[in-house]
Amino acid sequence: MGEVIRKKKLSDPRQGGLGGGSAASRAGVGAESMLPPFKEEQILDWFIQLALAMRYIHSKKILHRDIKACNVFLDADNRVKLGQ
Repeated sequence: MGEVIRKKKLSDPRQGGLGGGSAASRAGVGAESMLPPFKEEQILDWFIQLALAMRYIHSKKILHRDIKACNVFLDADNRVKLGQ
């Protein structure tokens, strides 16, 4: 489910073949246009993927310290990728 991207800086959401953009860009954060709301099932699926990604990195003794919408990426298949 959730995956971890280990990069110093991931400024371009298309870097690494993600193709879906960040969670912030998909939610329209900072955009003036109103986008349709996400379905509750989709949000729960992303939340579970993010929680599993965090559990994985914590099991490897990694502390992220900067989890925010701009660091949560979605690939073309709506899978969560946790970046830095």
